[in-house]
Amino acid sequence: MSSKINHYKIQDFKLIESIEGNPIGKNVYVIGKNQTGKSTLIDAIWSVLDPSFLPDEPIKKGKTSSTIEVDFGNYKCTVLFKKTKQGKISRTLTVVNASTFEEIKSPRALVDSLAGASVSFSIDKFLELSDKLRAEYLANAIGLGSEFRMLSLRFQEEYDDRRIKNKELKILEAKFEPYDEKHLLIEVDNIGQMTSELAVAKQSQDVYNRACDLKQQLEKRVEAINLQMQELEKEKLGLFSRIQVGNDFINNPVNWPADSEKITILEYTVNNFSDAKLLRDAAIQNSTIQISIETTKVEISECNTEIGNISHEIGALVSKKLGIPGLVFDIETNKLFLNDLPLEKQQINTAELIKIGLMISSKMISENQLRIVRFDGSLVDDDNLGIIQVWAEENDIQLFVEIMDRSTEELTVIIDE
Repeated sequence: MSSKINHYKIQDFKLIESIEGNPIGKNVYVIGKNQTGKSTLIDAIWSVLDPSFLPDEPIKKGKTSSTIEVDFGNYKCTVLFKKTKQGKISRTLTVVNASTFEEIKSPRALVDSLAGASVSFSIDKFLELSDKLRAEYLANAIGLGSEFRMLSLRFQEEYDDRRIKNKELKILEAKFEPYDEKHLLIEVDNIGQMTSELAVAKQSQDVYNRACDLKQQLEKRVEAINLQMQELEKEKLGLFSRIQVGNDFINNPVNWPADSEKITILEYTVNNFSDAKLLRDAAIQNSTIQISIETTKVEISECNTEIGNISHEIGALVSKKLGIPGLVFDIETNKLFLNDLPLEKQQINTAELIKIGLMISSKMISENQLRIVRFDGSLVDDDNLGIIQVWAEENDIQLFVEIMDRSTEELTVIIDE
């Protein structure tokens, strides 16, 4: 059997001197104009259920204490507000087992386990949270904390990876310059060998030319010596010997110079080697960058796919757990959407927000917890109030509703029959 409020009794709390009722789990409508205790009655009950809820001046003027008794069926709870000597207000909670009449040793823990997160939920305060805190709060409240955190971590990892790869892509694209693919085919591996051959060819030609020049000089000298004194004959013979050595060198094919056409080709190739190598190297560098760009784009696409999958998984998980028609969750923005509109005050009308707030708070209620919610019925019209009443009945929810009625002089409490 679901837990609801069966009886309440309030004495000297704020504007109320004394009031009690027996809703026996049925809806409670508190009707009245301002300053008649309309909100006070529900505030009193919630001050028992929610330890974070501390009303301003919870003791009626002229009194030193106030008492709220709430019967959950199996347990009877009492909160005593009392003025201390220091002028502060103390709050004491006691809980008694209705069957054994024994006082519970840890009353706050018991009431918290019965009340749960739903009693402190406020759609207005919920919407004031940042998108991230709102998502975390909602996941924890509906029992998806660990699952949500695990998926959120995966999402963040993929999101960060995509951000890094997008940055890398921009750097690569900034470095990349269009190139002619035929420059990749330029062969420069034999340029070094050709440069050596050119040096040897030029050296051989230089040696040969110097040998020819020396021969001519020697021949001229011989002619001069032949005209000189006979005493120089011995020297002439020596010179002839050297000439013979020169002839042997010149006539040896090994010492013949490279072909002039080959030297011309080598000179042209070597002179153009630097430009050709630059073209080839630039082409290779840009082709490498191009491959990196394509690879990075593929990786970014994979990140986008994974982010989409995780987003869908988290959104489906939260949306399914909420089970509220038209309400979906988007992990990438950490936003809730109602019928494709962001769940924000400026986007959704007040009546819709109240209905959604009630539905969200009801999803926070675990088995055997109090199935009760409160709202200001003055903010919705009769049609929406009727929709909420039907929803409450279908979901076994007990409503505590404040309704403004300026024509009523005194506080009126109506309990569903």
